[in-house]
Parts: sequence; C-alpha cells; structure tokens
Amino acid sequence: RILPEFPEFRAKRPVFRGMNRFFHCFHYGNLLECAQNRYTHMLAIHPNWRTFTSGAVAVDLLAQIDGRARRDEAACHLVAASLDLLVATWPTGKRPCLLIKDLSNAMWQISTHYYTYLAEDDDAALAKCIELGQNSPLTVVMFGAQESLKRELLTSVLAERAPSVWALDSFVSWRTLSTMIDLGWSRERTLVELLLRYNRRVAAVGRSASIGIQLADGL
Repeated sequence: RILPEFPEFRAKRPVFRGMNRFFHCFHYGNLLECAQNRYTHMLAIHPNWRTFTSGAVAVDLLAQIDGRARRDEAACHLVAASLDLLVATWPTGKRPCLLIKDLSNAMWQISTHYYTYLAEDDDAALAKCIELGQNSPLTVVMFGAQESLKRELLTSVLAERAPSVWALDSFVSWRTLSTMIDLGWSRERTLVELLLRYNRRVAAVGRSASIGIQLADGL
C-alpha cells in the first residue's frame, strides 16, 4: 500500500540515505519507529508508543496540535478512521458488509447507528445529538474536560434513550482492540492500519497536511 499523494506524506530521502521505499522496514513496529526519524512539521508517533494504548497514542498526537479548531479537526479524523477500520475489518460470514456514510465532518452513520464527535462549546451539535438520540441509536465521542458534564446532560434529557458517550482515547482503544480480537492482528499492525486511514482522511480534505501523521512510505 502507499499513502495518498500528498507531498508532506512522502519520506525525506536524505534521512534514509536513498533507501528506496524503506525496504528495511520489514514489519509494522519498524514502520512506526522509522517514521519517528523523519524531520518534518507533521505529527510524530511518541518514541515510547509501545508502552501506550492506541487511545493514548491518539491523545499524544492531538497534544502536538496548536489550536482547538485544528485539534477538533484531527479528533474527527481519528473517530472517522476508527469507524473506517470497523467497516474494513468487520467479520462478515453470514452477516452483510457494513458501509459508512459521512453525514458531516463530525457525524457518521453505519447501518441505523449514528456516531458523532462532540466538540466543547458546540451547542448546535449538542442539540443535534439530543434530536438524533430521541429516535436512533447514537454514540458520542468527546475529547476534553466536559465529557462527564455532557454525559450527565444527555442522560438527564434523554433518559433511557441516552446515547453511549465515550472519551476519545477509550473509543480508539476499544475499536483497535476489537479489531485485534476479531482478526488476530498484532497491536503494531492494527495501529498502523488505523493511522493509515487517518492520513487518508486528512489527505481527502486537502488543506490540513500539518495534522497528518509521519509514517514510513513502504506500507
């Protein structure tokens, strides 16, 4: 696989002294570690990522971004990438394949279930959550200090129809762990597959290369 054609996603050749397509990165762990050696303005995987959960890796990446709006944009891409991973790795068997529908930059639908990223101080999105939750199953993902407050508010308004509310790190960890269990993938492979999908989401927007994640080129 290759990353999208985004100049910032390409490897800086001098770093690897002309090694073509990083053939020395022969497994997923090396792909993540090699990415740390590239000097660029993109987001970098934490050097101690092996001791982190996938959710903690995601939070560390968000911590590198200045400005709430850009952090929220990256958080939306992380949620979407987690859902992309769910759809791509869904064990079908006798079950139908899943399809994801992008309803907005912060809301998605899979079958009859809705997922949304709820930014802090976004009253319009909160009202939309209440409207959706009255009639449809809904999962809300948040990043920030208001998770408990918003959970209590949604529960008090919607009662038994209250949505499932997740902190972003817990949601990402849940989705990657589920993939590891369902497909028997290694933690390294699952994390790389998640971050690849994140980068594709960033590339599709076409304006935010600086919130892309450094990954080696030979995937």
